[in-house]
Amino acid sequence: MATAAELLDVARALPTEERWSLVRDLLALDPDPPEPQAAREAYGNWVTELARRAREVAEGAVEAEDWEGVRDRLLSELDDG
Repeated sequence: MATAAELLDVARALPTEERWSLVRDLLALDPDPPEPQAAREAYGNWVTELARRAREVAEGAVEAEDWEGVRDRLLSELDDG
């Protein structure tokens, strides 16, 4: 049986149209690949953080800043650093 590296070398030699056909066929072998655990955790953490921030803004616990002010502050910090 050929190794993945050997198959990749053969695929590189294919004409572009055949290469893309091979890509489609390979992707079709597993139409719903599992998502890595780390990506699921990162997504969950990001959703939790967004919900927390939205709740704080809605409750008036924090004040939102406009983009121009944030950009100016960050550029100033970069110039100072």
